[in-house]
Amino acid sequence: MTTSLYFHWPFCELKCPYCDFNSHVREKTDHTKWLRAYLKEIDFYADYLKGKEIKTIYFGGGTPSLMKPEMIAEIINKIKAEFNLRNNAEITIEANPASSEIEKFKAFKDAGINRISIGIQSFNEERLKFLGRKHNRAQAIKAIEAAKEIFGNFTFDLIYATKGQTEKSWSDELDFALKFDPPHISLYQLTIEKGTEFYSETKNGAIKTTKDELSENLYFQTLERLKHNGLERYEISNFAKQGFESQHNMNYWNYGEYMGIGAGAHSRVKIKPAGELSESRYSIYDIHNPENWLDAVFKKGNGIQKKAILSKQQMLEEMLYMGLRIREGISLNNFQKVLEKDFFEIFKKEKISFFE
Repeated sequence: MTTSLYFHWPFCELKCPYCDFNSHVREKTDHTKWLRAYLKEIDFYADYLKGKEIKTIYFGGGTPSLMKPEMIAEIINKIKAEFNLRNNAEITIEANPASSEIEKFKAFKDAGINRISIGIQSFNEERLKFLGRKHNRAQAIKAIEAAKEIFGNFTFDLIYATKGQTEKSWSDELDFALKFDPPHISLYQLTIEKGTEFYSETKNGAIKTTKDELSENLYFQTLERLKHNGLERYEISNFAKQGFESQHNMNYWNYGEYMGIGAGAHSRVKIKPAGELSESRYSIYDIHNPENWLDAVFKKGNGIQKKAILSKQQMLEEMLYMGLRIREGISLNNFQKVLEKDFFEIFKKEKISFFE
């Protein structure tokens, strides 16, 4: 059996106005203490991890490239030494294009990272300011060039349907992005999420959302342009050359097992409860607040806030909305394996609540 590992670094240098992720700004961060906490939670899950082959590791955030490379190395080395890490495991880190982070790219590679995801968001100076980004166009270019040289396997994000964007300006931005010949790219339509700065500004009229017709045109323009350049859409917002799809994210979408470590991290794992003969699939949520998570780990060895067995109905619903994100759709074999029922047996009925 295989699993994936996700590590959440919940800190950023600033909070972007569109971001609703579990990210926080702090003046100081005790990297040594956070490393100890990550290692303690790994130890807590040792029995589970020892029974699995770890096929991917992902450092997300927040801005995990703010972590010290030595910290990343110690986490990866512990996993290699104590567990079954696949020889060709995909190990990804998210990074921003700020100069201080670019300087660490080589050190991250030496630490064991073999894939990097860069939060470019735009090559246009005005749109970068609108999106609240700290970097500029020149830094974005430098980050991509460094990632291409050091890692080879890299990806970057762009956001479209932003303030003032036209079909022509987005076309120009796509052309520029494709000049770097990326093996993978993620393109997200700007979404106004509740609880963000943009949400408040939209409510009070300071920001107007892009009209649906323009958003639709930008979307179809994107599909055509990237396919023409050898980047196939394999998920709603993700495009890749053959063999460069995100293996970590594909595990999520194919409803594989994954273990999340860190503040606000989620897990979906199969564990055999004490006294039971068979395994059950669990949903685990870690404490959201970074400081509270840290305290919990040092007090009890883990930062779990909620742990519950998933019902067949819940698994069905999760498999549907995850599987329908990807081009290949839901694996019928995996569906049968997880739910112990045939897909067509379930969907010949008139409703989806079949496990009541």
